[in-house]
Formats: sequence, structure tokens, C-alpha cells
Amino acid sequence: MFAISGDSARRALLAGITTMTLSLSACGSNEPPPPDERKTSTADKTASDEEVLELLATDLWKTRKESQNTGNTSRVQFEGLLSPALTEVELTRLQRYKKAKLLRKGAPEITAIETSVSGSTGQILLCLNEDNWTAEEDGDPLDPPSDGFKPWGATAEHTPDGWTVTAEMETEIVKKKKTC
Repeated sequence: MFAISGDSARRALLAGITTMTLSLSACGSNEPPPPDERKTSTADKTASDEEVLELLATDLWKTRKESQNTGNTSRVQFEGLLSPALTEVELTRLQRYKKAKLLRKGAPEITAIETSVSGSTGQILLCLNEDNWTAEEDGDPLDPPSDGFKPWGATAEHTPDGWTVTAEMETEIVKKKKTC
């Protein structure tokens, strides 16, 4: 498993992309790398995919926070984050919130992100605390329960357009894989 903070992951990913770009531009040969270098490239690709999944998780929760705090029901905000089917689920939730005049306030806290990749499928596990992400219904504060950190998980798929979250994992399954 691989887990680093969001800002560190972005810097590491940017550094990796810059290094790869510089390496490719400095290399004038079209010959494949020797077998030993191919193994390293595969390992680097897996690490890069894990970093991308971590960024996907943080971007998804940032977008969820923004959409639930503002009531924005635009599907565009979830493009590149969620599969089309999961986007529909998310938009349905947002439309129910809007109809009930429900807005969230504050932000969820996310820690201990773990990602894994096997071929074109990935898994994201993290600890989520919604205690400081409160809600108001028609301007009146709601008193949600304080649950502290709880595990959250999702599966992701690598498509030609990149990684997208395809499903949220059931709570009982996530609890068997992650403790917070």
C-alpha cells in the first residue's frame, strides 16, 4: 500500500511527470529499453497509478464538499472523477438535498489514504470524519451524530481517459480492510 499527503502526492506526481518528460525529450532513440529498465518502468507505473488514485480520492472529496456546500448540481464537476453511473447516483443525492433545502457547512477530514492497483482496477481506502462537516436545512442547523473517523472505500477503473471511481464499497466490506 502507498499513502502520502495530498500536497506531497501532487508534488511527487508533478516531479515524476517532469522527469519522464525530460527523459523522453533527451532520448533520441526509438529502441525499447533493455529488459532491466522495463521492470523499473512497470514498478514506477504502478507507483504513479497509486499516486493518481490518491489524488482522485482527494479531488473527489473536495468536489463533494464544494457541491454539497453550495448546492451545485452540475454533472460537469464530476467528469473525470466518477463513472457515468456513479455520477448519476451523486447527482440524485444532490438533487434530494436541494429539494430538502439542505446544505452542508464546513469540510470533511480525510486521513490515512491507501491505494492499490491491479492491472486496470484500483482500490481506494481512507479514514473519513464528517463531524466538522455539518448541515443546515432551510437555514436551520441540524445536529448530526458525531461518529469520528470511519473507513470509506471505493473501486476505480483505468480507462483511456484515466482513472475514475466506479463504485463505493459497502461499509461492512471496508471495515474488514481498513481501521481508523
